Amino acid sequence: MFGTKWVKLRLQPMKKHILVVEDEASSQLIFRNILYQNYQLTIAENGAKALEWLGKGNITDLIITDLEMPIMNGFEMIDELERSEKYRALPVIIVSSLDKTEVFDSKRIGRERIFIQKPIFRDKLDQALSQVFNNL
Repeated sequence: MFGTKWVKLRLQPMKKHILVVEDEASSQLIFRNILYQNYQLTIAENGAKALEWLGKGNITDLIITDLEMPIMNGFEMIDELERSEKYRALPVIIVSSLDKTEVFDSKRIGRERIFIQKPIFRDKLDQALSQVFNNL
């Protein structure tokens, strides 16, 4: 007769998605090497490309952005995100060669964000990611 065959499925939790906005190829490679095993990853080379990607209906859990980029820099992209009701609450980690006090004292960033000073080190990035994803 007909027997029932049971198949065990091991469900993997979906990986969080991170949109990295970075124009330097060497920094893109560092992010890719650190993040690819544990996260889905999309890399945009400037703020305009990142907003274009989001505008196509793509979804991300977090944006990691540099500030100094051509076409549309990170300051301008963050301004656009904060003006958008849809993206205002999206977590953003800033990774920059600029000094933290220079960034936040300039009032160019509307609210406090997690900030990592370049160069990029795995432990600092992991700590920032834990801080973001443990608070969601």
